[in-house]
Amino acid sequence: RKKVHNELLDLKGKIRVFCRIRPLLDREGHQELVATCKDEHTVDVLRQQKSFDGSPRKARKSTHFDAVFGPSSEQAEVFQEVKGLVQSAVDGYSITIFTYGQTGAGKTHTMYGGQGDERGVAPRTIEAVFERLGCLDTQRFRTSVRASLVELYRNDLRDLLAPSTSSRRAARCHTAPPSLQTFQSLTSLRTPHLDVRKDLVTGESFVENLEDREVAGPEELLELMREGAHRRHTASTLLNVDSSRSHMILTISLDVLDCEKNTTTSGKIRLCDLAGAERLKKSGASDETMNE
Repeated sequence: RKKVHNELLDLKGKIRVFCRIRPLLDREGHQELVATCKDEHTVDVLRQQKSFDGSPRKARKSTHFDAVFGPSSEQAEVFQEVKGLVQSAVDGYSITIFTYGQTGAGKTHTMYGGQGDERGVAPRTIEAVFERLGCLDTQRFRTSVRASLVELYRNDLRDLLAPSTSSRRAARCHTAPPSLQTFQSLTSLRTPHLDVRKDLVTGESFVENLEDREVAGPEELLELMREGAHRRHTASTLLNVDSSRSHMILTISLDVLDCEKNTTTSGKIRLCDLAGAERLKKSGASDETMNE
Protein backbone atom coordinates (compact mmCIF):
# COMPACT_ATOMS: atom_id res chain seq x y z
CA ARG A 1 0.00 0.00 0.00
CA LYS A 2 2.75 2.42 0.98
CA LYS A 3 4.75 1.74 -2.20
CA VAL A 4 1.76 2.07 -4.55
CA HIS A 5 0.44 5.22 -2.85
CA ASN A 6 3.70 7.13 -3.06
CA GLU A 7 4.51 5.92 -6.59
CA LEU A 8 1.12 7.28 -7.66
CA LEU A 9 1.96 10.69 -6.15
CA ASP A 10 5.34 10.61 -7.90
CA LEU A 11 3.56 10.04 -11.20
CA LYS A 12 1.52 13.19 -10.55
CA GLY A 13 4.81 15.03 -10.09
CA LYS A 14 7.25 15.47 -7.22
CA ILE A 15 6.82 19.22 -7.72
CA ARG A 16 3.30 20.36 -8.58
CA VAL A 17 2.13 23.91 -9.22
CA PHE A 18 -1.49 24.92 -8.77
CA CYS A 19 -3.16 28.21 -9.64
CA ARG A 20 -6.12 29.65 -7.74
CA ILE A 21 -8.01 32.67 -9.05
CA ARG A 22 -9.81 34.60 -6.35
CA PRO A 23 -13.13 36.37 -7.04
CA LEU A 24 -13.29 40.16 -7.40
CA LEU A 25 -13.65 42.11 -4.17
CA ASP A 26 -16.46 44.62 -3.66
CA ARG A 27 -14.13 47.52 -4.38
CA GLU A 28 -13.09 45.82 -7.65
CA GLY A 29 -16.62 45.21 -8.92
CA HIS A 30 -16.21 47.52 -11.91
CA GLN A 31 -12.98 45.86 -13.06
CA GLU A 32 -12.50 42.95 -15.46
CA LEU A 33 -10.87 39.68 -14.42
CA VAL A 34 -7.42 39.55 -16.02
CA ALA A 35 -7.11 35.81 -15.35
CA THR A 36 -9.79 33.31 -16.30
CA CYS A 37 -9.98 29.56 -15.91
CA LYS A 38 -9.99 28.04 -19.40
CA ASP A 39 -10.06 24.44 -18.15
CA GLU A 40 -8.88 22.44 -15.14
CA HIS A 41 -5.22 22.87 -16.18
CA THR A 42 -5.12 26.16 -18.11
CA VAL A 43 -5.37 29.84 -17.20
CA ASP A 44 -5.86 32.60 -19.77
CA VAL A 45 -4.26 35.90 -18.76
CA LEU A 46 -5.51 39.13 -20.35
CA ARG A 47 -2.77 41.66 -21.14
CA GLN A 48 -3.18 45.25 -22.22
CA GLN A 49 -0.88 46.04 -25.12
CA LYS A 50 -0.43 48.67 -27.80
CA SER A 51 -0.69 48.08 -31.53
CA PHE A 52 1.87 49.39 -34.02
CA ASP A 53 -0.29 52.47 -34.56
CA GLY A 54 -0.42 53.15 -30.80
CA SER A 55 -4.01 52.08 -30.29
CA PRO A 56 -4.70 49.84 -27.27
CA ARG A 57 -5.46 46.18 -27.77
CA LYS A 58 -6.01 43.14 -25.59
CA ALA A 59 -3.99 39.94 -25.88
CA ARG A 60 -4.51 36.67 -24.09
CA LYS A 61 -1.75 34.31 -23.03
CA SER A 62 -2.39 30.75 -21.85
CA THR A 63 -0.41 29.27 -18.94
CA HIS A 64 -0.59 25.62 -17.91
CA PHE A 65 -0.61 24.23 -14.35
CA ASP A 66 -1.07 20.87 -12.64
CA ALA A 67 -4.46 22.10 -11.44
CA VAL A 68 -6.46 25.31 -11.71
CA PHE A 69 -9.12 26.53 -9.27
CA GLY A 70 -11.52 29.22 -10.45
CA PRO A 71 -13.10 32.08 -8.45
CA SER A 72 -15.97 29.86 -7.28
CA SER A 73 -13.72 27.07 -5.98
CA GLU A 74 -14.17 25.93 -2.38
CA GLN A 75 -11.48 25.42 0.25
CA ALA A 76 -12.26 21.70 0.34
CA GLU A 77 -11.54 21.39 -3.40
CA VAL A 78 -8.06 22.86 -2.98
CA PHE A 79 -7.22 20.60 -0.05
CA GLN A 80 -8.43 17.52 -1.88
CA GLU A 81 -5.55 17.95 -4.36
CA VAL A 82 -2.92 17.76 -1.58
CA LYS A 83 -4.67 15.50 0.94
CA GLY A 84 -2.70 12.44 -0.22
CA LEU A 85 0.54 14.08 0.91
CA VAL A 86 -0.55 13.67 4.54
CA GLN A 87 -0.40 9.89 4.13
CA SER A 88 3.06 10.27 2.57
CA ALA A 89 4.26 12.13 5.68
CA VAL A 90 2.88 9.36 7.90
CA ASP A 91 4.79 6.91 5.67
CA GLY A 92 8.05 8.75 6.44
CA TYR A 93 8.37 11.32 3.66
CA SER A 94 9.04 15.05 4.04
CA ILE A 95 6.58 17.19 2.08
CA THR A 96 6.17 20.94 1.62
CA ILE A 97 3.16 23.01 0.58
CA PHE A 98 3.57 26.76 0.06
CA THR A 99 1.46 29.62 -1.24
CA TYR A 100 2.96 32.38 -3.36
CA GLY A 101 1.48 35.41 -5.07
CA GLN A 102 0.85 39.15 -5.01
CA THR A 103 -0.35 40.88 -1.87
CA GLY A 104 -4.10 40.43 -1.61
CA ALA A 105 -4.18 37.40 -3.94
CA GLY A 106 -5.57 35.12 -1.23
CA LYS A 107 -2.46 33.22 -0.06
CA THR A 108 -3.21 33.35 3.66
CA HIS A 109 -6.89 32.62 3.03
CA THR A 110 -5.95 29.51 1.06
CA MET A 111 -3.39 28.35 3.63
CA TYR A 112 -5.23 29.21 6.87
CA GLY A 113 -8.72 30.39 5.94
CA GLY A 114 -11.44 30.95 8.52
CA GLN A 115 -13.98 28.85 10.41
CA GLY A 116 -16.11 25.90 9.31
CA ASP A 117 -16.09 25.30 5.55
CA GLU A 118 -13.69 28.23 5.15
CA ARG A 119 -10.86 26.32 6.86
CA GLY A 120 -7.72 26.41 4.75
CA VAL A 121 -5.05 23.88 3.85
CA ALA A 122 -3.19 24.13 7.21
CA PRO A 123 -6.09 23.36 9.60
CA ARG A 124 -7.42 20.65 7.27
CA THR A 125 -3.93 19.11 7.13
CA ILE A 126 -3.74 19.09 10.93
CA GLU A 127 -7.10 17.35 11.15
CA ALA A 128 -6.07 14.82 8.50
CA VAL A 129 -2.79 14.04 10.31
CA PHE A 130 -4.52 12.97 13.49
CA GLU A 131 -7.23 11.19 11.50
CA ARG A 132 -4.56 9.09 9.76
CA LEU A 133 -2.67 8.39 12.98
CA GLY A 134 -5.95 7.45 14.69
CA CYS A 135 -6.44 4.66 12.12
CA LEU A 136 -3.26 2.88 13.26
CA ASP A 137 -3.41 -0.14 15.57
CA THR A 138 -2.75 1.30 19.03
CA GLN A 139 -1.54 -2.11 20.27
CA ARG A 140 1.25 -2.12 17.71
CA PHE A 141 2.06 1.52 16.98
CA ARG A 142 3.08 4.48 19.16
CA THR A 143 2.86 7.94 17.63
CA SER A 144 4.32 11.35 18.41
CA VAL A 145 3.47 14.73 16.85
CA ARG A 146 5.53 17.89 17.33
CA ALA A 147 5.13 21.34 15.86
CA SER A 148 7.16 24.52 15.36
CA LEU A 149 6.23 27.86 13.82
CA VAL A 150 8.87 30.25 12.53
CA GLU A 151 8.69 33.63 10.80
CA LEU A 152 11.26 34.94 8.34
CA TYR A 153 11.01 38.72 8.64
CA ARG A 154 13.49 40.96 6.79
CA ASN A 155 16.08 38.15 6.69
CA ASP A 156 15.70 37.47 10.42
CA LEU A 157 14.23 34.26 11.83
CA ARG A 158 11.72 34.66 14.66
CA ASP A 159 10.24 31.86 16.75
CA LEU A 160 6.48 32.50 16.92
CA LEU A 161 5.97 29.89 19.67
CA ALA A 162 8.75 31.09 21.97
CA PRO A 163 7.54 32.55 25.29
CA SER A 164 7.35 36.34 25.18
CA THR A 165 9.87 38.40 27.13
CA SER A 166 7.17 39.61 29.53
CA SER A 167 5.98 36.09 30.34
CA ARG A 168 9.56 34.87 30.92
CA ARG A 169 10.22 37.87 33.16
CA ALA A 170 7.07 37.17 35.18
CA ALA A 171 8.02 33.51 35.59
CA ARG A 172 11.58 34.32 36.69
CA CYS A 173 10.52 36.96 39.19
CA HIS A 174 7.96 34.59 40.66
CA THR A 175 10.28 31.61 41.09
CA ALA A 176 13.76 33.06 41.63
CA PRO A 177 15.14 34.43 44.92
CA PRO A 178 15.66 38.22 44.93
CA SER A 179 19.45 37.84 44.86
CA LEU A 180 19.27 35.94 41.55
CA GLN A 181 16.59 37.94 39.78
CA THR A 182 18.94 40.62 38.43
CA PHE A 183 21.39 38.06 37.05
CA GLN A 184 18.65 35.94 35.48
CA SER A 185 17.01 38.99 33.92
CA LEU A 186 20.24 39.60 32.01
CA THR A 187 20.90 36.00 30.94
CA SER A 188 17.66 34.06 30.53
CA LEU A 189 15.37 36.76 29.13
CA ARG A 190 17.31 37.02 25.92
CA THR A 191 15.63 35.36 22.96
CA PRO A 192 17.83 32.48 21.69
CA HIS A 193 19.43 33.20 18.33
CA LEU A 194 18.01 31.07 15.52
CA ASP A 195 20.34 29.60 12.90
CA VAL A 196 19.70 27.33 9.94
CA ARG A 197 21.83 24.20 10.23
CA LYS A 198 22.26 21.02 8.20
CA ASP A 199 22.23 17.56 9.75
CA LEU A 200 25.42 15.89 8.53
CA VAL A 201 23.88 12.42 8.88
CA THR A 202 20.49 12.90 7.23
CA GLY A 203 21.35 15.94 5.09
CA GLU A 204 18.18 17.66 6.32
CA SER A 205 18.11 21.36 7.16
CA PHE A 206 16.74 22.52 10.52
CA VAL A 207 16.51 25.67 12.61
CA GLU A 208 18.68 25.55 15.73
CA ASN A 209 17.13 26.73 19.05
CA LEU A 210 13.61 26.66 17.61
CA GLU A 211 10.77 25.82 20.01
CA ASP A 212 9.45 22.37 19.09
CA ARG A 213 6.30 21.47 21.03
CA GLU A 214 4.74 18.05 21.35
CA VAL A 215 0.96 18.05 20.85
CA ALA A 216 -1.60 15.43 21.78
CA GLY A 217 -4.44 16.26 19.42
CA PRO A 218 -5.69 18.50 16.60
CA GLU A 219 -7.22 21.15 18.86
CA GLU A 220 -3.94 21.67 20.71
CA LEU A 221 -2.05 22.05 17.43
CA LEU A 222 -4.68 24.35 15.95
CA GLU A 223 -4.41 26.56 19.04
CA LEU A 224 -0.61 26.74 18.63
CA MET A 225 -1.11 27.69 14.99
CA ARG A 226 -3.51 30.49 15.92
CA GLU A 227 -1.20 31.67 18.70
CA GLY A 228 1.76 31.96 16.34
CA ALA A 229 -0.21 33.51 13.49
CA HIS A 230 -1.44 36.23 15.85
CA ARG A 231 2.19 37.27 16.49
CA ARG A 232 3.08 37.50 12.83
CA HIS A 233 4.07 40.84 11.24
CA THR A 234 1.28 42.39 9.17
CA ALA A 235 0.58 45.85 7.75
CA SER A 236 -2.07 47.66 5.75
CA THR A 237 -1.48 48.44 2.05
CA LEU A 238 -3.64 49.60 -0.82
CA LEU A 239 -3.96 45.98 -1.91
CA ASN A 240 -4.71 44.42 1.47
CA VAL A 241 -5.70 45.86 4.85
CA ASP A 242 -4.00 42.94 6.63
CA SER A 243 -1.00 42.18 4.44
CA SER A 244 1.51 39.56 5.60
CA ARG A 245 4.97 41.13 5.77
CA SER A 246 6.90 37.92 6.40
CA HIS A 247 7.21 34.28 5.41
CA MET A 248 5.60 31.95 7.99
CA ILE A 249 6.50 28.25 8.14
CA LEU A 250 4.55 25.70 10.19
CA THR A 251 6.44 22.41 10.54
CA ILE A 252 4.64 19.27 11.75
CA SER A 253 6.99 16.40 12.68
CA LEU A 254 5.59 12.86 12.86
CA ASP A 255 7.16 9.79 14.48
CA VAL A 256 5.51 6.37 14.24
CA LEU A 257 7.08 3.56 16.31
CA ASP A 258 6.31 0.01 15.17
CA CYS A 259 6.59 -2.00 18.40
CA GLU A 260 6.63 -5.36 16.58
CA LYS A 261 9.52 -4.47 14.25
CA ASN A 262 11.11 -2.01 16.68
CA THR A 263 11.47 0.57 13.91
CA THR A 264 10.53 4.26 13.81
CA THR A 265 9.22 6.06 10.73
CA SER A 266 9.67 9.85 10.74
CA GLY A 267 8.03 12.32 8.39
CA LYS A 268 7.58 16.07 8.13
CA ILE A 269 4.98 18.44 6.75
CA ARG A 270 6.02 22.03 6.11
CA LEU A 271 3.27 24.54 5.40
CA CYS A 272 4.63 27.88 4.16
CA ASP A 273 2.63 31.07 3.73
CA LEU A 274 4.98 33.39 1.88
CA ALA A 275 4.94 37.17 2.14
CA GLY A 276 3.21 39.04 -0.66
CA ALA A 277 5.15 39.78 -3.83
CA GLU A 278 4.12 43.31 -4.75
CA ARG A 279 4.87 46.36 -6.83
CA LEU A 280 5.31 49.41 -4.63
CA LYS A 281 3.34 51.51 -7.12
CA LYS A 282 0.30 49.27 -6.67
CA SER A 283 0.57 48.55 -2.92
CA GLY A 284 1.37 52.12 -1.88
CA ALA A 285 3.88 50.82 0.69
CA SER A 286 6.26 53.41 2.15
CA ASP A 287 8.81 53.91 4.94
CA GLU A 288 9.04 50.78 7.13
CA THR A 289 6.42 48.90 5.11
CA MET A 290 8.43 49.54 1.95
CA ASN A 291 11.58 48.15 3.60
CA GLU A 292 9.68 45.00 4.53
